[in-house]
Amino acid sequence: FDGLDDYLFISDSEYTKLREQVTVEAWVNPQPNIQTKTMYQLVASRSVSYELTISDTGILRTGITNEDRDRVVFNSYKAVNMYKWNHIAVTYDGEYVRAYANGELVGQKAQTGLIKDNGFFMVGRLSSGYHYQGLIDELKVHNTALSADEIRQSFVKISQKEYVGPIIFDFEEDGTNFTDKSGNIGAFCPTNF
Repeated sequence: FDGLDDYLFISDSEYTKLREQVTVEAWVNPQPNIQTKTMYQLVASRSVSYELTISDTGILRTGITNEDRDRVVFNSYKAVNMYKWNHIAVTYDGEYVRAYANGELVGQKAQTGLIKDNGFFMVGRLSSGYHYQGLIDELKVHNTALSADEIRQSFVKISQKEYVGPIIFDFEEDGTNFTDKSGNIGAFCPTNF
């Protein structure tokens, strides 16, 4: 994501239109976005019904808006490391919004009610702002609130994979077919290359 105009837009979908519980988790390798006037960068959100956002200074910002339009959003300071891979997550179980960074609970606040049914699911920006700059991998949206142990396992599962080198693709001229020249398909790459 280049911090200017790269984003993913998903229209109404049963997979993102979650009302009772949700978990959004992702691996991010962010960079400060000096090209925009806001310090926040959206990783993933359904409008602001549920959100997973970071800042240029390492803040993890998470929140849930319920159907009564009560929005609970909070910052977890020094949770995200710039230029490094971080596993981040937000969960909502109908009672609490919880934020996780690298397998650890870094914040929580009480919230009740159904999640507001509003907007589209976006990755990399919110409406026309909050553009994300950096890499995003393993983005997952669950229709349940994962437990602290499940979040930790998700972090450990990926972070302990052995780095085996970059993936090298040989694209055909039409741009639609490619072959892997490295033999590393499916390998986790913990550095920007």
